[in-house]
Amino acid sequence: MAGGRRGDPPTHIGSHPGDRAGRHPVGCGGSDRPLHRCRPRCPGCSRASWTSIRASEQRSKPLSARRVQQRLSVAGNPLDGIVLVLWEPQDVVNIAGTVRAMKNFGLRRLRLVSPAEFDAWRIEGIAHDTAEIVAAAELYDDLRSALSDCTFTIAMTARGRRAKRAVARPRDIAPEVLRRADATEGTGPIAIVFGREDIGLPNWALDLCHRSVTIPTNPEHPSLNLAQAVLVIGYELWMAYRGEDQEFKAPRRSAPPPNVQLLEGTFEAVEQALWRIDFFKSRQTESVMRTLRELAHRSDLDQREASFLRAIAIEVRKYFDREVGGKGGSREDTKPRKE
Repeated sequence: MAGGRRGDPPTHIGSHPGDRAGRHPVGCGGSDRPLHRCRPRCPGCSRASWTSIRASEQRSKPLSARRVQQRLSVAGNPLDGIVLVLWEPQDVVNIAGTVRAMKNFGLRRLRLVSPAEFDAWRIEGIAHDTAEIVAAAELYDDLRSALSDCTFTIAMTARGRRAKRAVARPRDIAPEVLRRADATEGTGPIAIVFGREDIGLPNWALDLCHRSVTIPTNPEHPSLNLAQAVLVIGYELWMAYRGEDQEFKAPRRSAPPPNVQLLEGTFEAVEQALWRIDFFKSRQTESVMRTLRELAHRSDLDQREASFLRAIAIEVRKYFDREVGGKGGSREDTKPRKE
């Protein structure tokens, strides 16, 4: 299985007196120490400790605003003021997909309300390089407790409701979420709540939230996978935060733009090659070459690309002269053409 060698025990949150690092699985009696992998050779562990963590085995107390701010690695980042809340997730694979999407778009705070299963080792195996998100995940018994310290809450829903609710799209709500998260720095977080996979969020859960958000989809099949919905929300938040200003990586090899002399030499070489292979025939030469010029200018050739194209044309001409004996046409063989 990905995330560790075969036979490795599950990854848990906890500490222990047995190994050199002073860490131990939760089953052996631990604290809220960081995530780790406890090996079978550890003398203080029994085989029963390697079983997956169930939701009933571990519950985290809500962190105070001060402790939350201490745990944030980037000061002034509004994404750090956003917490994703999953209500009763049924599949650990969906939790892993959620964690992976969070990592992709800079979200680090996750709260799980009565998950059917929480297997940290398996989650890390599916969502690589996400140990810090999994280690900081908070588990709650009920949704009200998970939202108790939040200052603004958003419910994700795909179903139509009888009650009159203001429903927004992710792209419309993202800037407001970031503004609120930035304005509430040092106080309570902004929560985005996702329902369980089979039934979504019930009406009483929506009553706890300030806004409802729906992702526009095909009406014939509107339901999204939990992790897919998180991915869409994460993308819109990232784009609203800094996506529009994020520059793509420059190509490894860059070259300056070609000057007129190089471009004209390239066009001349291409025209000579086309004459050698009798490409023009009844076509008007100037019209063909004008089209090629427009094509080259639209593609914004750099110096290296123009030289490369010129070299190809020269080699075509040389090959034709060498192998065919230069029996192709030439510009000089043609009659003057009407413009």
